Amino acid sequence: ARRAGVARSTFYEYFADKEECFLEAFDYAAQRVLERVLMLERPAADTSPVHAYIAKLLELCVQEPGLVRLVAADAEALGPAAAERQRAVRDRIAEGLVRLRDFLRRDEPKFAAISHVRALAIVGAITEVLRHTFYASGVGALPTLQSELAAIVLALLEAPPA
Repeated sequence: ARRAGVARSTFYEYFADKEECFLEAFDYAAQRVLERVLMLERPAADTSPVHAYIAKLLELCVQEPGLVRLVAADAEALGPAAAERQRAVRDRIAEGLVRLRDFLRRDEPKFAAISHVRALAIVGAITEVLRHTFYASGVGALPTLQSELAAIVLALLEAPPA
């Protein structure tokens, strides 16, 4: 409350406790990621869809590093409600990834459909790499991840079906 420049009483007019505030912030961060990164749009003709979407994600992370902290947070340590909310948000992001892949398949039939489980694996892989790099090297190191993250996502996308 002090850093935000609001009175404690004002904070408690909006939130029951710190956990509720965290959960609201987490939902906001996840929605920003969904809206910005998983928009159903065609990337430029000279860019692969995976590279374009990874670039959008990393740009968002650099512009709003607080999002990285929220989406990649270790919610298990914050309690069961936060952990459940994080799982639900990652589910929503995975669903968005499945829809995005289906959207891109309309013009590129060579793209195989992906399962929700595979989409969750992609979300988990990206989250772990972002978390590790963010805390080990800082937000400035995130743009250097584009090629590596794209390679990881492509490997998961193009692996043979189960």
